[in-house]
Amino acid sequence: MKFPFVFRKPDLPVAATIPAIEPEPVTVEAMRPQVGKGSYVDKTVHVLGWDNLLIGDNTSIGEYTCFNINLRDQLRLRIGDNCFIGRRNFFSTGDFIELGDYCLTGPNCSFLNAGHVTDSPFVPYIVSGIESYGRLEIGTNCWLTSNVTIIGGVTIGFGSIVGSNSLVTESIPPLAIAMGMPARVTKLFDQDAGNWRSVNDYGVSPEEAIARHIARLPPEDEFKAAMKQKYPEVLVPQVAAGLAAGEI
Repeated sequence: MKFPFVFRKPDLPVAATIPAIEPEPVTVEAMRPQVGKGSYVDKTVHVLGWDNLLIGDNTSIGEYTCFNINLRDQLRLRIGDNCFIGRRNFFSTGDFIELGDYCLTGPNCSFLNAGHVTDSPFVPYIVSGIESYGRLEIGTNCWLTSNVTIIGGVTIGFGSIVGSNSLVTESIPPLAIAMGMPARVTKLFDQDAGNWRSVNDYGVSPEEAIARHIARLPPEDEFKAAMKQKYPEVLVPQVAAGLAAGEI
């Protein structure tokens, strides 16, 4: 790589002659109507199917994330407001994928909502066609910590957390913590006590504890409205999305 020659006085330190270069954030907001106000999409993000994707306001999409919209006939993927999608996330859509407002994903999370048809091993899978797994829905204010894989048409309820290196193949109720391969609910948020409690601490079977927990949940619209009122806009850390957004 060739660098421009810099003239300097001999008595000046070298650093004084080299101007600092700060990368400017790269946004597709001005070019893409599918991206909401104040949102950031790293320049390395790969999208197959821009016309079938919506990204809300004040949302950040981390570097090397891939959106693969398999069915490009209508809206197939929606990400809400005030979300942060970590680096190297992968979305493969079938019928529909939706992430609610305030969702946070760490690095290397995968949303597998479609796959290749496997009816016959005598047909190359790469051309066998696409099989949709239904709708994959992530509720308001969910956190997928890191290396989480979600397969199928499942729902992760509002306010829930999925632990690192988990494989989600079944739905997770709201206000729950799940982890493992496959992921299982380990804790529930006790609304009376205001803290997380193990599913084994309720004096009944875990299945019964989860059923009672679900029966007492508020509607998601009520949960979301309360968050919108208290946190109308959060400080989404765009600088964590990739080097193009700068450094600290």
